[in-house]
Amino acid sequence: MIPSVVQPDMLDPVFTRLVAVNTIFFKGQWQSRFLPENPR
Repeated sequence: MIPSVVQPDMLDPVFTRLVAVNTIFFKGQWQSRFLPENPR
């Protein structure tokens, strides 16, 4: 984990499950696609 994003007091069981589910099941599409020649 990235310490500056997730603090130890934020890691309760519900929050941890929500983050895991969101990370695993996200299948959204970008509003505008990234061009291979301009990845930033």
